[in-house]
Amino acid sequence: MKLIFKNKYQTILTILFLFLISCSDQVENNLTANEIITNSSSRVSEWNSFRFSLEHEEGLTSLASGSYQLKSARGEIILPRRVSLETNAITLGQLIKLDVILINERSYWTNPINQKWSEIPQGQSPFGTFDVGEVVKDILTNINNPILGAQSGSKIKISGKVAAMVFEPLVGVSDKSKIADVVLEIDLNNMNVLSARIEGKVNPLDEDNVIRIIEIWDVDSEFEVNPPF
Repeated sequence: MKLIFKNKYQTILTILFLFLISCSDQVENNLTANEIITNSSSRVSEWNSFRFSLEHEEGLTSLASGSYQLKSARGEIILPRRVSLETNAITLGQLIKLDVILINERSYWTNPINQKWSEIPQGQSPFGTFDVGEVVKDILTNINNPILGAQSGSKIKISGKVAAMVFEPLVGVSDKSKIADVVLEIDLNNMNVLSARIEGKVNPLDEDNVIRIIEIWDVDSEFEVNPPF
């Protein structure tokens, strides 16, 4: 009986300790959703570089009028436009891996068979408008009726509505009649955007239930993005 009581007592103390630790990590927030969005927008405009991933919880992103369907992408960006991408895409019913480099107006990619690099003629690149940084900036500038959501430590979520045309740097062409639901996660310590969950059709070729998730890390880290040859 004493052993059972002791074990229960230790369990209660452990739970209480973990609760107090979590409370001590909580950052007090006295800002409104609009104030956080404004501060975050100013911070993002100062970014020099970042790493990111784009995943699809539902659906895919169609590029080049549907010739390519982007399943996922992971990359490094030096602003304003030096981008290195590792992508998984579907073309002609086949899943292929493409490495892509975008430098200003020039685009390069690898042949999925032999992995050799080639330059894509200007105006013909499926990734010609691909710009995660611009999309994040435009979301912050154009989000309507932002609402504060859950907070964990220094991370806070803010939800709102965003017009489909804001996502053109990501999807190429937008269905201007559509509006997406967006949930941002922002770090209150530095006002960096950590993630964006984008739910809803924004491209005419999108499925109605498409959900895109962008995650961002290593803001202002030092790395290089150079032409492949």
